[in-house]
Amino acid sequence: SGATPQMFPLRSLASCIARSSSHPPRLMSTVHEKSRVGFGSNADNYDRSRPSYSDEAARSLLQHLRVLDASGAAVPGAKLLDLAAGTGKFTAVAGRFLPAASIIAVEPSDAMRATLSKNLPEVTALSGTAEAIPLPDGSVDAVVIAQAFHWFSTRTALEEIRRVLRPDGMLGLIWNNRDTDHPIVKDLEAIITRHYTADVPRQQSGRWRWAFAACTDLFGPLGAAVVPYVMPATPEDVAQRALSISVINSLPDDERERVRLEVLNLFATHPDTKGRDRFDVQHKTDFFWTQRL
Repeated sequence: SGATPQMFPLRSLASCIARSSSHPPRLMSTVHEKSRVGFGSNADNYDRSRPSYSDEAARSLLQHLRVLDASGAAVPGAKLLDLAAGTGKFTAVAGRFLPAASIIAVEPSDAMRATLSKNLPEVTALSGTAEAIPLPDGSVDAVVIAQAFHWFSTRTALEEIRRVLRPDGMLGLIWNNRDTDHPIVKDLEAIITRHYTADVPRQQSGRWRWAFAACTDLFGPLGAAVVPYVMPATPEDVAQRALSISVINSLPDDERERVRLEVLNLFATHPDTKGRDRFDVQHKTDFFWTQRL
């Protein structure tokens, strides 16, 4: 099924957030410790076990970012920055639609960036953070942030992103999320969620929206869409995917192994997957776009 776009005017979004909490989230201006430790020591497993992005979701987002035209063809000369690019999961999918020379990846983790460069040697990969992007003013037409904006959802980051965007440039955010409408996925999510503390950012909390509600002078209203995504997997694939999550990867070895065994036991005993070597894990891909003001 296709993406269903929705628009969220920021005035109503801000009031909605204000009603849900009287205190804004703590702002972060550096790489969060859980992100630094959890991902920096985990690049290989992250790259192996994390799902990619569907062509449908990537194409739609890149069209909203105006680096692809309505037919899906690359806009000549358009430049895309993949910020906090990790091991290049979204970078690789973008490269199916755009020339490699038109994509720049910026990633703070040396290990993640090394994996990206190994996988995608034709893409320029630079060291940098959302608060310190190593590019000139107005140098890219669009910035995309995959699976990461919740880690640095601050005004400082949005100001820096706006700086490198050309006038009327576009910012896109995309996340793969487990679809908890499915009972076994809901049970898997419960195992994972136990390891999050209140100070660790999560996209699912929606607190990243605070940045846009507070920065209506920098970016326009958020557009949004969601598409379903299926991850074919073995039980061990799902367990390794869980271990790639920063809060779990940063646990002591014995606790990480307990998580792994708990995930394996879930899929070995659940009626939907019991006795099966392979199955589909239901996800949904949420993506958002906004224009620089």
